[in-house]
Amino acid sequence: MNVVSYFNLIPDFKFSSESQKLIDIWDQSWQKHGWNTILLDESYARANPLFNKLDLDDPDANFYRTINPEMWRYHRSCYCRLLAYCQYVRENGPVLYADYDVINYGFSPDILKSTKENSYFCTSRCIVYLGYRGKNQIENAIFNFSNGDFQESSSVGSSNDMTIINKYTDCFIFEKDNDNRCYVSSILPDFSNQTPLIHYDGGCYRRGFNRNLTRLEIIKQYKQL
Repeated sequence: MNVVSYFNLIPDFKFSSESQKLIDIWDQSWQKHGWNTILLDESYARANPLFNKLDLDDPDANFYRTINPEMWRYHRSCYCRLLAYCQYVRENGPVLYADYDVINYGFSPDILKSTKENSYFCTSRCIVYLGYRGKNQIENAIFNFSNGDFQESSSVGSSNDMTIINKYTDCFIFEKDNDNRCYVSSILPDFSNQTPLIHYDGGCYRRGFNRNLTRLEIIKQYKQL
């Protein structure tokens, strides 16, 4: 069974170059637990018919109204990622997508066999079983937000991809295991995570990790794959 992820290097952007180092360990962890891994890049986003109808390359676009201006290229990549995932579904049918910083410690393809399409496994939407209805709603949300009057609050991050998808889609279902436990957790500074998937997000530093550690070093400290 396939799992897809997305990465496209952002030139001269430290977070992106450090993120690139996670790709191999992401790939290994998912293959170890029975998945066929597929990595998408911006070419998949550009193949999406919606790409040329958006103003993703304009730093003043709605997409970037409430984020740090220095981070607009990162947020552009986040939206491209969604377009790429949607394009994969358009071409190949429903698929599980898992961002490159979600490492697998025991999430098997059998779990997906009993999971409904358009289920998400964590609130940050870093892992989603995306189907056609979800694809359509994500694309509609992005298009309408890009081309409509800006009506979001001025709070920081209110125009980022996660907020927009949470707000303007309604078909997605939060999925837990049979014991009502989450499948995914964000890595904790005391390494107490017990979930089969761990998200090594950039927010780990706000939760107490030493900023001198790269996320790859944090992964290696957690446990051997």
